[in-house]
Parts: sequence; structure tokens; C-alpha cells
Amino acid sequence: MTDRWGLLPDEVIGRLRAREWANRSNWRARLTGERAFPLRVPLHPPSGPQAASDMPKFQAFVHQWRLFRQQAALQWSSVTIRGFGAQELPSHLTLHNAADLAVILGDDVAAFYTEWADRARHLSAIAPELGNAAAHNCFDLMALLRPDFDELCCLLPQLAQGMGRSGYVRALALQGVGTKFVESNRVIVQQLIGAIHALDGRDLYHWLDVTRKPSGTIALRGLCDAVRKQLANLRTIWVDGDELASLTVDATHLLIIENEQPAYVVQDLANTLVVAGCGYQLNWLSASWVGRMTIGYWGDLDSHGFDMLELAREYQPMIQSVMMDRETLELHSQASHERSGATPPRGRLTAEELSVLQCLQARPIERRRLEQEKLPAQFVQGRLARWRACHFDPTTRVGRP
Repeated sequence: MTDRWGLLPDEVIGRLRAREWANRSNWRARLTGERAFPLRVPLHPPSGPQAASDMPKFQAFVHQWRLFRQQAALQWSSVTIRGFGAQELPSHLTLHNAADLAVILGDDVAAFYTEWADRARHLSAIAPELGNAAAHNCFDLMALLRPDFDELCCLLPQLAQGMGRSGYVRALALQGVGTKFVESNRVIVQQLIGAIHALDGRDLYHWLDVTRKPSGTIALRGLCDAVRKQLANLRTIWVDGDELASLTVDATHLLIIENEQPAYVVQDLANTLVVAGCGYQLNWLSASWVGRMTIGYWGDLDSHGFDMLELAREYQPMIQSVMMDRETLELHSQASHERSGATPPRGRLTAEELSVLQCLQARPIERRRLEQEKLPAQFVQGRLARWRACHFDPTTRVGRP
């Protein structure tokens, strides 16, 4: 007679976690219904002779299951033990749905399931097909922070076939969605859009009709035909800092953008050249052709963005900042963590710029940065059009209408 009887709660939970949670395919299949409920787990209670032969083990088996928190999931059966008569013993654990399973598996899984179920309900409210898609993509969906998930819910109803009109993905006209979001979360966006619309084997960018992100070092974009002709009629070209310094471009306005990707949000502006993705590579600003232009600088709202602005002003003191003001900061709440601060201000910031920097530095570290990519395309274009139309006051470095 075997003594392999009497599974205890910790053993059952350990086996279930390994089979149903650690195995992601199995967990996903439980959510989609491919692995059906109820899930019935035998606890292997002892027979009468087995219990009589090892009373301490028998007592521990019964005691631990009586302490089990989810008593409603247990089924009990009667076993007669010589000298003790009929005894009620736990025989099976029965789980009727994914919520029951999650609770059994532990607090971490229960929290995962509760949040996932809430997200699945939000997606189903957008389109019923998204409920099943939420199950198939549960881990990718849960990898999003809650603010990013909320942004996803804002994005999905706005996407339509062909809306990009062969422009860059960063230039999509989206309300309440940062220009970086589609690119950063392309995989999950494509999976969910594919559940609603027939992509017919096309990827998300093809369906939207947007141009893929180009690669290079420092990007130059002409924002009107006259400037584009000087760049060989190419939409974007890439150069290094030395090459940029040796160029001569005839334009009235120059917009410097700290990071490359926000440059693809920018639409046409008369007589304007964009130089993007140069970061701290700013020595080209000493070139003679640069000084003839009205220059705007758009950087991240963080200590590094303001540090680069000050460095740029060492070469061109009259540079105007664009979207680095209190209005931009207060209108957009998607602040993020700044890993490390830059050097203290060097005395080349305006009073308003210094005030914004001090406001950021007074915040908790996880909210000290507002990335350029978090700003909606419509806001960016409106502010750039305002900058382009302003008369520049060189005494304050502030543009006036």
C-alpha cells in the first residue's frame, strides 16, 4: 500500500503556479478559454487504513486544509477510520474560472488578474473584439504602465486606415496621445488594431500609410520647397557635426531639436531648416551661415534640456527657446523619471526658463522630466507656427506676436 497520499495546500499551489502561471502559454489559454474550466485538482485523501497507519500526517493534512482560506473551492468526502468512525476529508479543489485560479495562486497573480480584467473591460468597451485580444496579449498589455494603457485606450479609436498619408508616424494627427507612443508601443498597437480591422497581412505602418523612422546621426529637414531644394530635394538627410558646420543653407529660420524623432512631427514652415538629434553636438553653431538666421531651440523639459540650451547660447546668444516654458509644462502631465541631473545653470537662461527648471527640480525625481515626444502633434505644430510668426525681442530672447 503506497504512502503517497495527502497533498498539502503549499504543494498544490506550487504545482498550480508552475503549470498555470509560470507557463505563460497555459495562463494565456486559461484567459482565452482554450484551456477550459472548471479545473479540478485531486488532493489524494487517505483511505481509512492509510490514515490509521500515520495519524500525525493525517491530522496535519486535515488541519492545513481546514485553515485554507478559499474553503468554497474545496470538496469534502467521508472516510471511515477504524477507532475514529466516519471523518470528513478534503478530496478535491475545484476552480470555476480564471478569477478563482488567480486567487489560489497568490496575491501577485490575483493583483495581475484584477488589473488585467479591468483593462480588458476598458478595451471591450472600445470594440467587443478587443476582449479576446486582451486575453491573447495579456502579458504585453500588462507590461504597460497604467498611464500608458490609458493613452492606448485614447489612441485606438483614432487610428484609421491610410490616415498617415505617407507622412512620418510621428506626424499622425492624434488627440491626447504623445507623438512617441505609436512607435514605442507598435507591437501591442498592431495586435489590438488587427483584432478590430482587417490588416490583410499588412503591418501597422503599411495599414496607416506612414513612413518608417529613418536612421542617421544629425538629421536635417527642410520645411519648405526652397530649403528642400538646397538639400537635394530629399525629405531628410543625415550628417555629422563637422559636415553640418561646413554646409551653407540659405533660410531665415533655424529650429534645433534636441532629439531626432520629434523632427518628424514638424509640418511645413516657411523658409525654415530643422536640425535634429544633435544632443550636445552643438559646436557647428559657430558656423557663419547659422548666425544669419532666427534660431529656436526645442529640448526636453529637464535639466539636460536646459543645459543644452545654455550650451547652444554660448555659440549663439540670441537663441529662443520653444516649448520650454511654464505653459507647456502645466498643460501636459506626462512627466517621467530623470535618471541623473545635468550641471547647475550657467547663467544663460531667461527668468522664465530658470523658473521652469526650478519648478521641475522641486518635484519628486520620478516627475522631473517632460520629454519632447510626450507632446501631442497638434500642440507642437501650433506652438511652432506661433514661434515662426513672432517678432523676436533680442533683449529678452522672447518672441512677441
